[in-house]
Amino acid sequence: MNRGKELTGEELREGMRLFPSPVTVITAGAGLSARGITIGSFTSSSLDPPLVTFNVSHGALFHSLLSGGALIAVHILGDNQAMLSNRFARPDLSPEEQFRDLEVTEDENGLKIVGNTLGVFTCRIATSYDAGDHTIVVARVISFDPGRSGSPLIYYNQGYRQLGSDAT
Repeated sequence: MNRGKELTGEELREGMRLFPSPVTVITAGAGLSARGITIGSFTSSSLDPPLVTFNVSHGALFHSLLSGGALIAVHILGDNQAMLSNRFARPDLSPEEQFRDLEVTEDENGLKIVGNTLGVFTCRIATSYDAGDHTIVVARVISFDPGRSGSPLIYYNQGYRQLGSDAT
């Protein structure tokens, strides 16, 4: 235990392994500048107005697309889409490589929408806050388009998981 002294980043990471996280892919930008990123910190933060939040590392290539007012698409991944999560988690892939061979459409604003997910929130960046080595992004939800039915992909204890049976 670490009582009495300040927690290190690695100790925080170890503790957070016990906390299941959602797995989403967020896309932003249009045309050749479009890019995506895997995010595990996505959550709702307000119902009125409808707001969501997520965190992005300052060093992520995606970070430059998060200016105030920018549109984003938040894709909820199904439990059979770990490959998609892994692809968008790779910082060494170009935007073209990220979207290659995927079922992708563009909305009326040119925002890339990845097909076959459980659903997509379209949002506009409202504000952001520096928080250590990350930025906390707050976005207003414009719309939600349900996708296919299925169970969500979850990240827990350094691996992808599926939902199990109901707890008692």
